[in-house]
Amino acid sequence: AGLDVRNPTGSGELSGISLLRRHGVAPEALYAAIEAAGITASLRNGAVRISPHYYNTPDEIDQIIDVLRSA
Repeated sequence: AGLDVRNPTGSGELSGISLLRRHGVAPEALYAAIEAAGITASLRNGAVRISPHYYNTPDEIDQIIDVLRSA
């Protein structure tokens, strides 16, 4: 989807939280597209923050990827 995805990767820093950016697209525009699709997210430090978890279905993950691709 052309995204810059940031996840904690250091020892003891593993997390399901991801920060997303897309080159040439304002984080506010990504956030608005995600929210318009009914997906919960937030804006943090110039990026969109999502935190998928075990209860998210593969279809829900596909949905957010589709939204991010089209934003």
